Amino acid sequence: MPSKCSFMSMRTSSNQFNKYIILFTQYILQLTMKKITIKAKDFFELLKLKGESMWDIFAQIIDGEEKEITFINDQDEYLFHYILPTTKEKLLEDKEIFSKEYADKLSGSN
Repeated sequence: MPSKCSFMSMRTSSNQFNKYIILFTQYILQLTMKKITIKAKDFFELLKLKGESMWDIFAQIIDGEEKEITFINDQDEYLFHYILPTTKEKLLEDKEIFSKEYADKLSGSN
């Protein structure tokens, strides 16, 4: 019969193992997720010309699979990324959160 001490260490090991499984799963999902790279300046200039928002464009490419959209500058350096959700409902939630955070930043109330 194992002592309490060995049971506790088994439990800790199990918790560590679960953390590794979660990290590994996230890593696999990143490997299988479709990736889209966008030159930010060109993208936003095109949006102005077309009179559309980035949210309109994002809604058009939702197909039930998450996609990682990475924005880069003209020197191909990373600027930011966005994980495109699988549903338009989630996209609308993200848009509302983004709009609120952006308004807060503009007002200086971080």
